Amino acid sequence: MTYFRKWLHKNIFPDVHESVRRSIALDNIHNLREISIGVILVESVILSLFILRNRHSLNLYLESILSVAFCILVSVYVAVHLTRLKENPEKAAGPLVWENHLLILYFIVLSLWGMVASRRHYIEGSQLSPASLQCLQRSVFPFCSACIFFFIY
Repeated sequence: MTYFRKWLHKNIFPDVHESVRRSIALDNIHNLREISIGVILVESVILSLFILRNRHSLNLYLESILSVAFCILVSVYVAVHLTRLKENPEKAAGPLVWENHLLILYFIVLSLWGMVASRRHYIEGSQLSPASLQCLQRSVFPFCSACIFFFIY
């Protein structure tokens, strides 16, 4: 049994040289910065369009607006922190412990945010219906497709 555990540990957690580990961490930090900026842009545009479209009944959608604003604020914090790191070579040359934890925290927080939003929609009975799916297909899906195409190319 111990042989299997050692073999499994060796194959799941291989020995990686520190320079390779650091290079991977820096690439992940760069990618997270780009992702958080993309989230800020896309969510801000969607929130702005939503507010403009429903400006006469905003009090009905206050939870949704605050939820998206929370997502934007978390992404702003991550983007600002990682931009400061990028612009400060001395700090980037040091240990990246907080930044590595930030990578994990960002995805956990946004995953929980998505689950809470989904639960809220389920409780309200406002999950995707055929009519709301048609609305999404006409408005949000083309916008998201254009954003994905823009970020890829």
